[in-house]
Amino acid sequence: MRESRGRRLRAHAQLPLTVLALLLTALLGCSPTCADACAVVASCGESLGDFPNEAECNEACASQRATVDENGDTGVQGAFDRELRCLAESTCDDLAAGACYEEQVWSY
Repeated sequence: MRESRGRRLRAHAQLPLTVLALLLTALLGCSPTCADACAVVASCGESLGDFPNEAECNEACASQRATVDENGDTGVQGAFDRELRCLAESTCDDLAAGACYEEQVWSY
């Protein structure tokens, strides 16, 4: 019985550390990945019209990320990160209404 109580105490002691790690990640503004954004877009299905499937979306996003990074313009890189964050956090209705488009990313 002591062993299981000890395990519970260790689990409870780790909980604040886990919460702290999650908060730090959110506060530091870690950008969602292409996979995060594409999962949301793919989950919307046909409500967004003729969008690529999740695999095609990931491939196109990775290609765009490489182009943006190669460009070296921190403004464009920031816009791309904002776009990914917006896509990952938006509803399908928001996306269908045109939310998240960052002209700076697609203007060159």
